[in-house]
Formats: sequence, C-alpha cells, structure tokens
Amino acid sequence: MIWSLMLGLIFSGSACRPRSLETHPPELLVFAATSLSDVLGEIGGVFQSRVEVDLIFNFNGSNVLAHQILASPKADVFVSADEDWMNVVQQADRVEAGTRRSLLSNQLAIIGHAGSSREIRLATDLCRLDFRLLALGDPEAVPAGRYAKQWLQIWACQDRGLWETVAGRISPAPNVRAVIGQVEAADEILGIVYQTDFAAARDRVQLLYSVPSDDGPPIR
Repeated sequence: MIWSLMLGLIFSGSACRPRSLETHPPELLVFAATSLSDVLGEIGGVFQSRVEVDLIFNFNGSNVLAHQILASPKADVFVSADEDWMNVVQQADRVEAGTRRSLLSNQLAIIGHAGSSREIRLATDLCRLDFRLLALGDPEAVPAGRYAKQWLQIWACQDRGLWETVAGRISPAPNVRAVIGQVEAADEILGIVYQTDFAAARDRVQLLYSVPSDDGPPIR
C-alpha cells in the first residue's frame, strides 16, 4: 500500500520508529514527479533532521512511477503530478485508504532560449511565431504534457485550432526537465513547462509567457 502524502504531512514520525528500537533506521521510499525534485529535496533535508530515517527518493515522470508501483509496489509515498496517474494506482488498490491528498497546484509557462528575442503576449501569438519545435512532456503520458495539450486546445488560429496548428512541431519529452534541456540547447525550440520548473532554471532559459491560472487547466 502507498501513502499518497507529502513528507511534511508525516513530520510526526508515525511512519518511522526511533533508532533505539532497531539496529538501522527504517527506509522511507518516496516516488515523486520529476517536477518536484527541488522542493522535495529541501523538505527531505528538514525531515531527516527531525526523524531517524533513511529517506530515499525515486524521481521520474508520474506515468513511469505509476507503472513501477503497479509492477512492484515498494513505494511508501507517491507524489503524482496529476490526478489521473494517482487514480490508476488507487484503482489497482495500491493506495492506503484515507491517505490521498491534493496538496499542490501550479501554472504553465512558455519558455525560450536564454538569448531569444521572441515575444509572446497572448496564447495565439504561437500561431504566427517562427519556431522549429515546441517541446513539452509527452501528452500521451506525462502530466505536464497533458496539461499543455489541454491548454493549447482552448485556442484557435483563424481556421483551425492552435493545437492542430502546432501538432506537427511537437517534440515530446519524458519529463519537464528534458523539455528545459531541449530549449536550453537551441534557440529555435520553445517549451511548455510548469512555472516552478522555469523558476529553477531561470538562469538557463527565458520566460516568454506565463499562463494565467484562470486560462489554464487545473493542475493538481
């Protein structure tokens, strides 16, 4: 069974026994979305200073983590980047009853190369911009890509939708960090990531457009 809780919710140490009760501190295995690696790394440091535990993180795309859990349910905590993959795990009876929580929200951002001269003031500016590829998480599996596709499907470029307009230039990535890597490498590549991912990479890429929370899909 998996406790779908964030580490801050188990600071009480109820999941861990004191060192005096065993030779080695227990392990706490946390499966978490790649987009949360920075913040969970910080939280994990605080957690380990308060609780005698060997904290082990497994960061990857939520889709990859969900399949790993279904194949071998070794995780103690699962922090998914969307509801859909948590639903998959819960429907397989791998979530401890009563432990699921919706903890965080986010917003989408369009990013460009650090030296980019492009400007985006509206979502529909993507209809006319000259770019070779639009990198985003694989919309068939990666939550950030799913959110990006949902947002692009809202808008239209004259005679067809914005998603249909850019679909031929989509560069799918296994996670948001891979999107940032593509954008960092080439000026002709734009990317859609979470705002928090841009914040972590602001010295390497440029923010071109921040998607208003009212315009974007609900990210949980």
